[in-house]
Amino acid sequence: MRSPAAPWIALLAGPVIFLINLQANFTAVPWVCATGNYWLLHAIHAVALTLVILAGLIAHRVWQASGGGVSSEGADIKSRDHFVGLLGVMGAALSVALIVAQWYPEFVLGACQ
Repeated sequence: MRSPAAPWIALLAGPVIFLINLQANFTAVPWVCATGNYWLLHAIHAVALTLVILAGLIAHRVWQASGGGVSSEGADIKSRDHFVGLLGVMGAALSVALIVAQWYPEFVLGACQ
């Protein structure tokens, strides 16, 4: 039996992890610039990207378990889980794109420029 919290975790995990990634990098930059340990920023991005991908897989599993496809009309729990799972997949995809877009300038410019 699957957890009743799984659809909500699937929906919220991607955007929340992205925001934590943003804050963690913002907090780490002064230390990274002072010490020259750029690996920390890359590690934060890599961990966040991995967690968001896992959240997207959970959302995909919730979506598939409730029927898959695109139609989610209805007033029952299965329809709600279907809709929330699909939103979770899209939110995780957007979060992955945002993390990659945030990570890319660190390769090109560096964190201290």
